[in-house]
Amino acid sequence: MSVTLGIVDWGVGGLGFYKELKRRIDAPALYFSDNGFTPYGQTPTAKLERRLHSIFRFLFRRGATHICIACNAASSVHPDSDNVIGIIRHGVDALRRGRWPKIGLIAGRRTVHSRAYSRHLQGMDLRQRVAQPLSAHVEAGRLSGERLSRDIRKIVAPIRASDAILLACTHYPAISGEIARHVDARCKLVDPAVEMAEWVVANWKPQPSAAADRWFTTGDASAFRRSGRLAFQVDVGEVETVPASDLP
Repeated sequence: MSVTLGIVDWGVGGLGFYKELKRRIDAPALYFSDNGFTPYGQTPTAKLERRLHSIFRFLFRRGATHICIACNAASSVHPDSDNVIGIIRHGVDALRRGRWPKIGLIAGRRTVHSRAYSRHLQGMDLRQRVAQPLSAHVEAGRLSGERLSRDIRKIVAPIRASDAILLACTHYPAISGEIARHVDARCKLVDPAVEMAEWVVANWKPQPSAAADRWFTTGDASAFRRSGRLAFQVDVGEVETVPASDLP
């Protein structure tokens, strides 16, 4: 069976995973940005689960065969299955394999409070920090400047001496250069999207295809294209706007 990937995120963060995937293989993808909906970190769990299932059905009807949840908040409420995987397991795998003595993690509030990482990393010296403002900076195209620098400095100060810091929100790799300025030089910033892209290629084995990628958003299509270009240097093609109310 040929594999067509559906990629789901609230905003543009999943484009980092899309980019890592395309570096490895030019397989067809359908990308769904749900930023016309309540931010996933603020959505009640049961409502978010229903929302994700609605998006999955939407993508499956349009030809997706497998789904990648490129959002830690969404991944924290949805278990993996044969054809749906979330990014959290890949962040866990990267940290286990790295064997760093002291690990930091920055993420949105839902991801941290869910213990989605810490319960799988018991026995490791893991310190987590809520980094809620950072994804908003990326969505707004603020990838540098004093306002961003001030927020990063405050967030990472207690974990700046870590041997590695996991970027547990797919938006954060877009500002990894700024984050690196505020941590020790020896600290490695770990992007779980790299791990997930490698896993998808090795296990689902998507094949190159001339089929065009498709783009969907429940938000502002122009803002999505602009943010994707600024944050991840991805030239998003024609975007189909899906009214947020069309998905339960």
